[in-house]
Amino acid sequence: IGAPQESTSQRHRREGFFHEAERQGYAAPEIFLADEADEYRALEAEGEHLSRYDGIFAWNDHAAVQAIRALHQVGRSVPRDVMVIGFDDVHIARLYIPSLTTIAQPIYEMGRAAAELLMRQMNGEKLDNVTYLLGVELISRETTAVSANLRVFQHADAF
Repeated sequence: IGAPQESTSQRHRREGFFHEAERQGYAAPEIFLADEADEYRALEAEGEHLSRYDGIFAWNDHAAVQAIRALHQVGRSVPRDVMVIGFDDVHIARLYIPSLTTIAQPIYEMGRAAAELLMRQMNGEKLDNVTYLLGVELISRETTAVSANLRVFQHADAF
């Protein structure tokens, strides 16, 4: 599940997922674009469509939780029928039932890097085309049936 207006970090997420799926021998994934303005309604209306898949990788945890709800409304069980992985590891991800398997970002490091860049700019340094790439981590929880068997992979997320 992706957003129609991709940021650089969202593009990196999609490309990393596609690369890893291809590397592990899976067919090219299909992208479902959810309208950010009314993501909930867009995903709610697509429960039947989403239920055709074995697994869903959502561009953020909110979209993943909304997909789980849409699947539930059409009688599909997560993770028994469809596995779901989000991205961000927001606080609700561990509280939701079932708890959400997600990709965690290094928020502290992102803030530190942003502050460093701001300080460099304030000191007059030109920062054209500066990109920081930080690693991410798979947090296995209940929305993936084989969470203990998932292969962890690293993909840098730019911001």
